[in-house]
Amino acid sequence: VRAVDRAGNASISVFNTLGRIWRGDEVPPAPTGLHADAAGPGLVRLSWTAVPATTQLMIPPVGGYRVYRDGVPAGETGNASIILDAPAGTHTYGVRSVNAVDQQSTPVDLVHVSH
Repeated sequence: VRAVDRAGNASISVFNTLGRIWRGDEVPPAPTGLHADAAGPGLVRLSWTAVPATTQLMIPPVGGYRVYRDGVPAGETGNASIILDAPAGTHTYGVRSVNAVDQQSTPVDLVHVSH
């Protein structure tokens, strides 16, 4: 199940875990290729390469991504991109993949300057 906001950002997936046996400590791989571009006045679009889907039943799937600005949560999405407000200045954005048992990857970071 996913929700979608007005900007088209989809939420992280919610999984039915009935019949699945996941240890709960599996850390998902990090996304790659993070980049930023303008999405309109005062907005930034962050995009990255999604983590490939796993075919192993014992590994919890990646359900989405958590996005941080300057170390503070800025959004969640089930897509490989997100549109955020872009306050003026230099900011560090980070993206972590999140799996079905809420484990997060190491972040992929990007420094971006908004005007």
